[in-house]
Amino acid sequence: MCGIRFSCLIYNERQTEKHENEQIQDSRSPSSHSGDSAKKLADTKVASELRNRGPDFCTTYSFNLTNSCIGTMIGCVLHLRGNLTPQPVTDETNNALLWNGEIFDGIQVEEDENDTQVLFNALTKCSGDDTILKLLESVHGPWAFIYWQADAKKLWFGRDMFGRRSLLWHLPSLEDNQFILSSVATENQDFAEIPSVGIFVLDFTQPEVCPSLTLYPWCNCRWPGTSTKLIDTPCKLLHHILATDSELNMLSDALIDVLQTAVKKRVTTLPRNYHVTTPPNVQTSDANIAILFSGGLDSTLLAALADRCTPPDESIDLLNVAFEQRPTFGTGKNKLKEKKQVKKKTRFPKDHSSSSEARPEIGLERIENGFDHLKDISQGSNKSDFEDISLGKSPDESSDVLNSSDIQKSHDTTITPSSHHDNVPYKNISFDPYDVPDRVTGITALGELNPNRKWNFIEINVTQEEVQKMRQSHIRSLIYPLQTVLDDSIGCAVWFASQGVGVLTNNRSHKIESKAKVILCGMAADEQFAGYSRHRVTFNTKGWQGLLNEIKEEMWRISSRNLGRDDRIISDHGKESRFPFLDETFTQFVSTIPIYKRADLRLPRGIGEKLLLRLCAYKLGLFKTAVQPKRAIQFGSKIAKMDNRKEKGSDTCDRLNYK
Repeated sequence: MCGIRFSCLIYNERQTEKHENEQIQDSRSPSSHSGDSAKKLADTKVASELRNRGPDFCTTYSFNLTNSCIGTMIGCVLHLRGNLTPQPVTDETNNALLWNGEIFDGIQVEEDENDTQVLFNALTKCSGDDTILKLLESVHGPWAFIYWQADAKKLWFGRDMFGRRSLLWHLPSLEDNQFILSSVATENQDFAEIPSVGIFVLDFTQPEVCPSLTLYPWCNCRWPGTSTKLIDTPCKLLHHILATDSELNMLSDALIDVLQTAVKKRVTTLPRNYHVTTPPNVQTSDANIAILFSGGLDSTLLAALADRCTPPDESIDLLNVAFEQRPTFGTGKNKLKEKKQVKKKTRFPKDHSSSSEARPEIGLERIENGFDHLKDISQGSNKSDFEDISLGKSPDESSDVLNSSDIQKSHDTTITPSSHHDNVPYKNISFDPYDVPDRVTGITALGELNPNRKWNFIEINVTQEEVQKMRQSHIRSLIYPLQTVLDDSIGCAVWFASQGVGVLTNNRSHKIESKAKVILCGMAADEQFAGYSRHRVTFNTKGWQGLLNEIKEEMWRISSRNLGRDDRIISDHGKESRFPFLDETFTQFVSTIPIYKRADLRLPRGIGEKLLLRLCAYKLGLFKTAVQPKRAIQFGSKIAKMDNRKEKGSDTCDRLNYK
């Protein structure tokens, strides 16, 4: 039995230099610590409780996760096997392992060997994610672990499938921005047990954005022929489904054909080479077709099929909208007081064992939401206001959000807090106010589309002032008579996106305007293939029949919910919206498919919802897009964060007060 702990903190540049790769040891002797940060951490009550679990040796190790982020590990060892091995176990390349477990079988451990060292040696020899997962799969015995894979910049952690060893996590809240993994809880901090649902991975490969989170879930053999205990990757699961379920294989082929026909009708029946008036100082795209493009499953499927149906010499506009993000909190006493008055929100239920949110896909979404919050705070905080600020997430996630190495940053911003305190600028922090989830996934999805096609990826960046001005003077009259917060968010997002004025990703020096008269929209895919989170709730409480009834009701009421609004919004620009997912032949075909073939909500988020559409995307070579979790436009574009964050989507929106 051992006590293990990892915490993740952000420092400014000078602090980072001070703590770079410091390692200290003590044998129950805190006074032997070197390094102020490590000593302060090791002297806390939690360190004492960790030592109760591992009284024989304690080590603290700090290392760089990114240029601006420090990770700290504490390992307290109860010596039971082989030679006494301090934890974390490290090597010259800065790999580090914390292991609280016993290897009884699966990996050969000699009587005079220490299983922690044996496992560490095996992990460092792994060549990729697959080999790490297979290694962990092979371990027989109780365990919890935290492993920093230095060359890949990935933090792996999890528990055995029975949860026989303790591992808790503290997720970020408005008052406490630390991310912590620990055998025991810290006093006055909210912790929850990490679900024993698989292996979690935080990816720090992109230092300019927050890390993405991935869950590799344990498989409970729902799929015929499944023998391995661990799903290697979500894409491999899709491949396995196609290989073992012949009916789904055939249905996905048929669905591609029917949807492609629907797209073809909508991209061929339109005028070409029409004359347009070009505004001064604005370049005009020559595309005849545009797509509201978030990089999500629905819009990317439409783009891939439009590519098949459009002449190869024509370009296609991809309209990607992002709304300006500003730091959540300012600096100074007033802002600090304002921060403290915000009610603390736990990002994960304290007792997830009795909660529907114990499901791994929902838990993953919650931890991603916590990381999104950290990103907001870390980009605009004064050190005097926040002593220790933990790093946050991007998909993402990870999770739910996919990061792309092709993301181009227009510039790096030095953030200098304005305060009566001594200013401490945060240097080398890249802050792009339009680096929202839909921008990241959009560029990732662009990389999966036909490289021989000319794609105009138009970044439509909207300031808060523009939103307020146009909503007040114009957009709210188009949304009327609808009046909810959700109508406001979606209406504004679609209006600016369909306007089509922005810059090209590969040429931001000049504005460009899409003059395509036809815009393909991905609406109604979620309604037919169980893409909303509420569908999971219905399935969990009412089963397949309840889900089917919900889907039918979704389609019956779709006309009164949003399509009229979207038509008013898009047509305002002299453009026409076209909805391939609402093609009558397509909807009739989908209605004949059993609901359990359209979606399987027993599977994780990013797989189970809209399963059949994901299989179609996989067959079209959209491998990353195929496992992209659902993110609504108001959240992906971040317009929902512009106004009162305490509002619910169903609330009446005062900003839309038209009469």
